[in-house]
Amino acid sequence: MQKIPLESKTKNKWNLFLLKNGPRSGLFLNSWQWGEFQSKVGNTVDQYIFEKNGVWRGVSNIVYKKLKLFGDYCYVPRGPVCVKFSYVKEILDLIIKDNWFVRFDHSFTNKLKFPGLYKTTHVQPSKTIITNLSKTE
Repeated sequence: MQKIPLESKTKNKWNLFLLKNGPRSGLFLNSWQWGEFQSKVGNTVDQYIFEKNGVWRGVSNIVYKKLKLFGDYCYVPRGPVCVKFSYVKEILDLIIKDNWFVRFDHSFTNKLKFPGLYKTTHVQPSKTIITNLSKTE
């Protein structure tokens, strides 16, 4: 598996991948537009495609947050978004090897087990409700 930086020409393919493979709740946190927004409010953002044999296996926004005493850490909001759960650990390994501290909050957090992984409080709400806004009164 390899980590490839997102290019603007693949923005539509990125969002279609999210719609097909992403969670119903928090999907926008990995959208192309959310990464752009985070950049505009002053955060450094990397957007990566995780590919194996030329096929996309996952995508992720990585937002770098500043800590006054310790430098930056990276935050992967509701991600990475993968085709199958079996790719999550491999993708996280690629993210972790380049960063000293990685924070992510996703529904799969309780299912993962590997050295150095600790459960912390959620940055995003741990539970959400999706409301159908198309219904009439």
